[in-house]
Amino acid sequence: MKKNYGGIQPMMRVSTMTEGCLGGFNPLLQIGNVQSMVWKEGDNGPYCMQQTEREALKNDLRNFKYRMKSKQQLLNELEPKCNREEFQSLVENNAPVKKIRKLCRAREIDWRKAVEVTVEIKKKPRSAEDLKEEIIRLHGRFHIKPNMKAAQVKDLAENLGVATTKDVEKNLTPTWVGKPKGMFDIAYKRGLLNLDKYCVEDFTEKGLTDHEEETSLVILLSKCSDFMNEDTLLTKMVRNMEATLERSPKYHSKVAGEGIEYSWGNAKMCY
Repeated sequence: MKKNYGGIQPMMRVSTMTEGCLGGFNPLLQIGNVQSMVWKEGDNGPYCMQQTEREALKNDLRNFKYRMKSKQQLLNELEPKCNREEFQSLVENNAPVKKIRKLCRAREIDWRKAVEVTVEIKKKPRSAEDLKEEIIRLHGRFHIKPNMKAAQVKDLAENLGVATTKDVEKNLTPTWVGKPKGMFDIAYKRGLLNLDKYCVEDFTEKGLTDHEEETSLVILLSKCSDFMNEDTLLTKMVRNMEATLERSPKYHSKVAGEGIEYSWGNAKMCY
């Protein structure tokens, strides 16, 4: 998972809130609620975005990108909406820009601006897995041999007339609709983030040094009961088929279970 949204996770499952899933910082979910891990059309959108950006990114954004405003720009817009003492304190104490952005969020002041950009089309090499899927789709599976290296897959694709590159739009900002939710929004909805004490920028994958327990998104989510007891995709698929899955420890032959080496060796003779 990323902090914000998007990523390559192909299948995101829903999660039902139980004891141990919610925090104490104004959770928007309750016990029994189902949390979707994918943004849907009609959702409010990522918390880290301002409203104008959420609306603009309901579709892919091609002609503009949103960039952070400078500290001075933020102060100029904040001054009319702050009392004099508070504003003077910000200036005299040289408040960090993340604190100024936090005040802007509270007062519904846009802290990012739309900047016009030119979309460029660039060629990007396709991955070996992508090429394999395309070869199988167009020419069948019998062309693909076990343990083929990336260079071999590329040569095979060229011989079969399969394009080995793809067009990629540079400066394209993808929509959040239909994309996996980020760790921040999942944790925010559960009330795991102390946004009174910390700024949005403080919450990252690793968190602030010496404050990891409160600001590391990975640590915060890993303590939730549904993440702790999450079944693997393989286990879930087997259970849906009403079958039984028995697994031995992975990666180490000495603890992998009696006879497993012989089973692997026999399987490799057949497949």
